Amino acid sequence: MGDIMSFADFYINDTRKQHLNLSQYAWNVIESDLYLFSNGIEPLKINPFLNRIFLNYTEANLFPCNLDQMIAEKKEIYKNAIFSFYSEKDIESITNIIIEKNDLKDLYQKISSYQKGIGRKIYIQAETYQKLISIPSESYIEKLFYKPGKYLKAIFEEYSKLSYMEREKIYYATILTRILDAIDLHYTLYIETGNQAYEVIPYGIFSDHFHTYQYLVGLSRPYHHQYDVDFVCASFRVARMQSVKTNRNDKRKLTDSEEEILLSTMKYREVPFLLNDTMRVKIRFSSKGLQQYQNLLYLRPPLIQKIDTYTYVFQATFLQIEAYFFKFGSDIEILEPENIRNHFIEKYQKALSKYQNDNDKKPTLRAKKDL
Repeated sequence: MGDIMSFADFYINDTRKQHLNLSQYAWNVIESDLYLFSNGIEPLKINPFLNRIFLNYTEANLFPCNLDQMIAEKKEIYKNAIFSFYSEKDIESITNIIIEKNDLKDLYQKISSYQKGIGRKIYIQAETYQKLISIPSESYIEKLFYKPGKYLKAIFEEYSKLSYMEREKIYYATILTRILDAIDLHYTLYIETGNQAYEVIPYGIFSDHFHTYQYLVGLSRPYHHQYDVDFVCASFRVARMQSVKTNRNDKRKLTDSEEEILLSTMKYREVPFLLNDTMRVKIRFSSKGLQQYQNLLYLRPPLIQKIDTYTYVFQATFLQIEAYFFKFGSDIEILEPENIRNHFIEKYQKALSKYQNDNDKKPTLRAKKDL
């Protein structure tokens, strides 16, 4: 029987091309993240994305990257449970047998349970390559997976099972570390998002009410006019920040009164909407709309007054009102203020106009019952 090949032996002539077979589900999650983590511009390129995920995932030491640590901890548990009258050599031998018969068997089953799906060729970047070939030959990673492609498959299959926010933490690990360091050391940050640049006094990383997205929360002001305007409470979604730089020449920490104002603002506004002023909005529901309101919790604005069974008053930002209520369509009516009412009317009219124009262009369009 020949020598067992190491991971490095699978990359010939330094081309570093790798066949990667993932389940359809895993590819779907990855392709979705190419859009979700793209700052809303254009989808990310798959090769840099996969390499970045690999490096950050291994740095986080999640399964299967932590196999050696897991098994070492198991060995200690088994050794401590074995009677002390055995010699050290016998204890080691018994422990290895238990590991082989139980833990490794379970791990083999877990690895073999990954679905075979769609194969694609990917390019292994230099840092990823070095990380792979630096895995010691005696590591359980090499013993269990044999080939780097199988190891990569396990990493990306496990990554795809994580929640969106956990995947976001992996992809943006470097940025999140930079933000947390700035908070600890009281540095201000320079942040670009969309076409805007901000000076930010960072306070913390928070999620929305349903733990869907992560936001940097703090005080901010436009960067190019920072000396003309005051700092205001603000939140920036991590996945929408195009650039985050630490200003090591500017140390600034929230005062006690600023922290109190920020925490108070977070109580009556949703974290995603801290940057905008709130307003009172009076809304009348249909019976169906009221039922939808009672069932739809995500981004629901704070209720401050119930006038009657179907008429409610909310205190929220313009963006939150639009994000939550626009989908209700004819099952709500904006009563006040007039500018919000007119905004909804204009958007609904544009949508109606679009469909009417399409019908004029396509006179053969039929109602659903005729299809």
